[in-house]
Amino acid sequence: MHVGFYDGTHKWLNFFIALINFVKGFHYLFSMQVKNKLNLFSFTMIVVGLVIGMGIFRTAATSAKDAISPSVYFSAWLVGGLVALCGALTYAEIGSRYPVTGGYYKVFAKAYHPSIAFAINCLILVSNAASLSGVALIGSGYLLKLFPGNFTDIDKALLSCSAIIIFYFINLKGLKMSSKTQNVLMLIKISMILVLIAALFFPAKYALHDTTVQAVQNSTSYNWADWVKSLV
Repeated sequence: MHVGFYDGTHKWLNFFIALINFVKGFHYLFSMQVKNKLNLFSFTMIVVGLVIGMGIFRTAATSAKDAISPSVYFSAWLVGGLVALCGALTYAEIGSRYPVTGGYYKVFAKAYHPSIAFAINCLILVSNAASLSGVALIGSGYLLKLFPGNFTDIDKALLSCSAIIIFYFINLKGLKMSSKTQNVLMLIKISMILVLIAALFFPAKYALHDTTVQAVQNSTSYNWADWVKSLV
């Protein structure tokens, strides 16, 4: 009788231990899922960061300088925005029709061939590395202007490499840390863009008179062929 009582108690004890372990495991998995989830604000900042890169602070000025008239400059922005909208709609359609994990490789492997998908991924890897280094160089160039002294291209390259290494280790810290860093950097970038936009409402303070006169003179001496060439 005692043996039967002991066996029954032992079975119930094992059952409760297994139940507790199951609850702990479920709670751990649920906490990991919650921990790895991003909120709407973080997702929005990621999308804005993908659309608006650091190159906006460099290419916009170069494009305005090379444009023969303001109409060419703003038309280029409108055309670029239309192309970006078409690309976004294309990605949305592909994602809704073929919702799989794997990015470009899965899409191109299904549409064409795995070898083409592999080649596309290699090109993306190289282009992303080049764009990353370009963005780091642009950011280091602006950052060094905040400090006194004459800095060379080597200094910019060293600062760029340091920034890439720092952000690499931040990404290794996990999704939450990297998303918080992304949010802070995007808020700084949006603030800088708002400052640039606000400067347009005070042209007398920031615009140079000689440059304005020269731009007006250049804008009156061109034909439609020159306009199209400047747009392209």
